[in-house]
Amino acid sequence: MDIDIEGHEYLTFVPGQWKETGQAPIEWFEDNFPRFIYAPEHIVQNSVPYELNDGPNKGGVYFLINQGRIAYVGVSNAIYRRLIQHHKNKMPFTHYWCFGGMPEIFVEAIESYYINKFEPPLNDKYPTPHEVVEPYL
Repeated sequence: MDIDIEGHEYLTFVPGQWKETGQAPIEWFEDNFPRFIYAPEHIVQNSVPYELNDGPNKGGVYFLINQGRIAYVGVSNAIYRRLIQHHKNKMPFTHYWCFGGMPEIFVEAIESYYINKFEPPLNDKYPTPHEVVEPYL
């Protein structure tokens, strides 16, 4: 099943995509995880300058960029609201980038992957992706 991309690679959550394939959720995740892997260079190069009230009214994983580096990784059901909150809390960032398209039950595992892989300075350490996904195995 293809997912339409809109704007800056924002994708919508797709609940239960595996139902169409007959796969268990973890099988779908294992087959599709590579679709959600981006290099830090790609994220930074494709980030957009943040202006108040900017961002998609969709859920996904988002990255805050400051001084040309990934400073924070987060997840939200409405990314634009979360960006406003970060801005009001004076979290240092000038750009952002985000994506979606994964079943909601795996969003935390994908967020955890990026936090553990990139170790952004504004994130606390997070459980490993395996620890997040393990309950679904």
